[in-house]
Amino acid sequence: MELYHLRYILKLAKLLHFSQAARELNITQPYLSQCVAQAEQELGVKLFERKTRSVCLTESGEAFVLNADKVLRAWQELLEDMHNQSLTNKGLLRVGTLLNMSRLDLNNQVLAFQKEHPHIRVTLGEIVGSFELIQQLESGVYDIVFFIPSTELKLNSEVDICPVLYGHVVAVMPVEHRLAGKRAISMSDLAEENLLFPGRAHSLHGTLMSACRNSNFEPKIISQSSLVVTNIKMAAQGMGIALLSSQFSPEPDNDALRVIPIEPLIARTIHLAYLKQSAHSAAVRAFRDFIVQIPGGAKT
Repeated sequence: MELYHLRYILKLAKLLHFSQAARELNITQPYLSQCVAQAEQELGVKLFERKTRSVCLTESGEAFVLNADKVLRAWQELLEDMHNQSLTNKGLLRVGTLLNMSRLDLNNQVLAFQKEHPHIRVTLGEIVGSFELIQQLESGVYDIVFFIPSTELKLNSEVDICPVLYGHVVAVMPVEHRLAGKRAISMSDLAEENLLFPGRAHSLHGTLMSACRNSNFEPKIISQSSLVVTNIKMAAQGMGIALLSSQFSPEPDNDALRVIPIEPLIARTIHLAYLKQSAHSAAVRAFRDFIVQIPGGAKT
C-alpha cells in the first residue's frame, strides 16, 4: 500500500461520496474505487459500506482512518523538517526519478550537467511510481522530477511539465512466441496470454488495466514487478509477455526477444515536472534546459 492510498481513503472518509472525493483528488472515480478495493483486499477488512448514493465507514474503517491520519501527519512533519534543512544548502537541486530510469543513462547526464554547472550540487532519489513522485514534488521533497503522465494521474495547476523522451507501450516476448512474427499487435491479441505487468504503484499498471478492459477482457496477470529487468528476464524464460514503455525495452541486439509495438499506440512520454513557483530558480531552469536539449531528448 502506498501513501497516496491513505490520502485517497481519508478524503473519501471525509466526504463519504466517491464522485466528490475523486473530483477533489483530481483522479477518476473508477480509479478511486480501484484503490479502495486494493487497500481492502490487502488489509483483509472492509473499510466502507457502499450505499446507493454514498458510503459510510465500517468499524474497521474508522480505526484505519484514525491511524492513517497519524501516519500522514508524521510523514508531513518529516517532509517539512527535511525541506527546512535543504534551504540551508545553497546550490542544491533535488531530482526525483522513476525506479527504472537508470536504464536511460541518467547518471551520466547528471554528471555532464554538473561539469557545466559546478556550483549546483545534484542529488538523485528513486521512486517506484509517478503518483508518488508528483506528490513528493508538491510536498517539497524534490525540486524537479522525471515522471510519465497517465489518465489516472491528475496534475494540479501549480505543476509545470515538459516532454523529455517520447515513447509508447510495447510487448516483449521470446522469438519463438506465436505473435513474434507480427509487425504490431493489438490489446485484444493478448486476451489469452500470460502477462507480466508493472507493479500497482506504476501509472502504467492502471493504463494497461484500462486498455485491457476497453478491449473487453480481464488480463491474465501472472507477475507484477516494479523492476523492468525482472519482467524482461521472465519474458525471455517464456513465462509470459512483458508490457512496458518502449524507453525501457531490451537492447536491440538481444536475439532471444522480440519487441513489438501495441497499436493503436499507447503513449508513454517521459516528462520533467516542477512547480511553477520554482521556475524562476536558476538551478531548475538550467537543469530543465540541459536535459531537454541533450541527444536523445524529446524525440520518438
